[in-house]
Amino acid sequence: MPASRRGLATLTALIAMAVTLSICLAVLRVQTTSLLVQHNARHRERARQAAITGLHVAFARMHESGWPGADTTMSETLDAETRCEVDYLTGDPALPASDTQRALRVTLQARGYCQPPIGPEIEAAAEAVVQLVPRDRDAAPANWSSLDNAAVLQWGGAAMEVNPPSQLAGLVRCYGPIELAPTVLPESNRPFRGRIDEVAIFSSALTPTDIAQIHSDCLLNQLYYGYSAYFPDSWWRLNEVSGAISAFNESYGWEGQYSGPLLEQPGCPGDFGNLAPQFDGHNDLVRIGDDGGFAQLTVIGWINEDGAGDGARSCIVGRGAGDADAEQAWSLSTVDDAGTRRLQFRIHAGGALHTLTDTSTAITPGTWHFVAATYDQSTMKLYIDGNQVATATQTGAIESPTYAHMAIGDSPAGSLKATYLRGLTEDPMGLGDDRPFPGSVETPLANLTSLQTDVLVNVLGTTMSDLAGSGQPPASVPGSLPTNYRLYPGGALYTAGTLGLYTSNTTLGPGASNPLGLFVANQNIEFGPNVSLTGTVLVLNGTLTLNGANISLAALTMPPLSGSSVAWQLPVAALEQGLSMAADASATVDGLLMSWGDTHVLEGVDGGLTLTGALATSRLRIERRSNWPTATSWWNGKLAQWSYDAAQGYAFESFPYFLAAYSLPPAPKTKIQPPPLPPTYHWNDWQTPLFQPAPGDAGLQWQIIRWHTGV
Repeated sequence: MPASRRGLATLTALIAMAVTLSICLAVLRVQTTSLLVQHNARHRERARQAAITGLHVAFARMHESGWPGADTTMSETLDAETRCEVDYLTGDPALPASDTQRALRVTLQARGYCQPPIGPEIEAAAEAVVQLVPRDRDAAPANWSSLDNAAVLQWGGAAMEVNPPSQLAGLVRCYGPIELAPTVLPESNRPFRGRIDEVAIFSSALTPTDIAQIHSDCLLNQLYYGYSAYFPDSWWRLNEVSGAISAFNESYGWEGQYSGPLLEQPGCPGDFGNLAPQFDGHNDLVRIGDDGGFAQLTVIGWINEDGAGDGARSCIVGRGAGDADAEQAWSLSTVDDAGTRRLQFRIHAGGALHTLTDTSTAITPGTWHFVAATYDQSTMKLYIDGNQVATATQTGAIESPTYAHMAIGDSPAGSLKATYLRGLTEDPMGLGDDRPFPGSVETPLANLTSLQTDVLVNVLGTTMSDLAGSGQPPASVPGSLPTNYRLYPGGALYTAGTLGLYTSNTTLGPGASNPLGLFVANQNIEFGPNVSLTGTVLVLNGTLTLNGANISLAALTMPPLSGSSVAWQLPVAALEQGLSMAADASATVDGLLMSWGDTHVLEGVDGGLTLTGALATSRLRIERRSNWPTATSWWNGKLAQWSYDAAQGYAFESFPYFLAAYSLPPAPKTKIQPPPLPPTYHWNDWQTPLFQPAPGDAGLQWQIIRWHTGV
C-alpha cells in the first residue's frame, strides 16, 4: 500500500479514536454530573427533613414544662451528618400589632443542616406559626366569688348614697346601709301606721250627743244607720277588696284613690264582715279630691293604730296642700306624748294654725277607737269612743290654701320621697324604667330602717335578700406598681404604659409592646376631655379623676378558654384610692371597675357616668344633680300642685314626669348596668403570667396555624 494511503488510514483511525474517546468522556461527564446532582439532592432533602424534624421537636417541646420560652433558640444534632436549629419568635408577622391574637402566637423558624462527606454544609428552612390554646388562667383571689353575678358590689360598712336621677340595674350587693335620695326629696310626711275605717265628714259641727249616739249605734252593729242618720257630706267606708284602686264615697262625693295600703283587712266594729285598709306608717295614703272645704266641720272615723309612724304626728285624715303650717286647712291625727299616743285636732283660722291635743285619754295600740273632731267657728272639740275629751275656744272660718285637698292615712300631699319613687314605677308615658333599683338587692337587712326597706320593697318593687357580715374586697391592692408582665410562662416580657398627671385628647390601647393595654400610675391622675382607653388603667397611691366630656374606658375582651364560649375580661380600671367624677364630666365605662376607695359622682347638671359591666368599690356615692332644688318649700309646693291634680283626676303623668317640665327629667344621669351578655371577670396581679397550664397538662397547649416547608 502506498505510504500516502497508509498515512490517511492512520489519521482516520486516530480521528475515530478521538471521537470515541470524546464521546466516552462526555458520557462519563454526564454520568458524573448526574451522580453529583443525585448526591446533592439527597443531602438537600436530608437538610429539609432536618428542618421539618426541628419543627416537630420544637413544637413538641412547647408542650413541656421545661420549655425555655419565646425568643429563644433550640439546637439539636440529629445524626452524624444532620442537625437543626429552631428560633421561637413572639408574634405572627401576618397579623397587625393591634390584633389581640398576635401576642398569643409564636413563629417557629427552623433551619436544617446536612454536612456531606465532601463539600460544603447544605442548609434548608421551614416555618410554622402556632397559637396558644388558653386552657387555664392564674388562680383567682380567694374572695373573688363575692363579685359573682353582681352589677354593683360594695364591701365594708359604709353607707351607699344614691341620689336621683340615677340607676343601679341588675344585682346590687351592698354590705352597708343604703341611703336613697338623702340629699334631695326631703322627707316631711306624717303617715299613719295601722287600720283606718269608716271616715266621714260633715259641713256642720255635730253635738256631743250626736257623737255619742253614732258611737253607740256602732257598738250595736248599726254603724250604717248611725252614720246615715246625720247625713254626712262624704263617707268613705274603705271596705274595698284587694285590687281596688278607688275608695267609694257612700255620699256620692269625691272618691278616694288608694296609694299603697293593704286592702281587705278586718274592719272596725259596727258591721258584720266589715273591711279596712292597713297603712304601713311610711307612705301609704288615700288621696281625695277637693273635698272637706267647709267653714265648719265634723270629722269622724275608726282607727286601730299599730304604733307611731315615721313622723311624731300621724295623720288620720286631713285637708291641706303640704306639711307647712301655712299649707294646712285641718287635720285629725295621733301624736306622741312621752311614749303615749294622743289625739290631736288642728285647724287653720284667722291666719294661723291652731292645735288642740287631748292629754287625758290614751290611744291604745292594737285597739279600735272611735275618734271625732268638731269645729263650729267658736270651739274646737275632740272625742274618743263617744266621749268628749278636749275643747278649746277658737273663732273664724276654716281657711284652705291653694291646691288644698284631702287625704286619709297621711298629710294630703303624702310622702314626697315615696310619691316620687312610686311614680317611677307608674310610667303612663311609656318612657322606660327609671327606678333607681330595678333589679334585686342583697344587703344586711338589719342595716336598713323599716322605711328604707318599705321604700325598696313596696314602693320600688325591689327584690331584697339578707346578707351576713361586712364583706371584703374581692381582691387585694397590688403590692407594687407593675411595669412589665407576661401573658404565659416563657412568654415575651411586655411593658406597661405610664400615665402622667393629666391626659386629654388621646387614644390609648393595646399594641405590639403592650398587648393587654395596661397603663399605670403611682399618683393622682386626671383624664380630661376626649380620652379613649381600651385595656386596663391601674392607679396606686392615688385617685383617677374623670373631668371632661367624651371620656371612654373599655376593657379588652379576651378569647374564651378552651371548651368555653364565654368571653372574659380583666378589670377596665383598678384604683387604689378610688374614682372621682367631676361635676358635669361625662364618661362611659365598659367592663369591671375596681375601686378600693370611694366611687364618687359629684354634683353636676348635664354630666354623668354610664357603666356597662360591674362596679366593685368600698363605697358608692352618687350626689344630687346640682340643678335639683334642696329647699323643702319648693318640693312641697310642686308636690301639692301635682297631688291636687292627681286627687281631682287631672294628672296624666306620675309625679317624676310632672317634674320634667321643671328641667328635672327622671332619666338616669348615672347608670350602672350589666351588659346583655355579661363576660367573666378575672383578676391578675400582673406578677404572675396570665395563662397557665391546665390541671393535668404537662405544659402549655398550642395549635398550629400555618406550616411551611422548603422556605
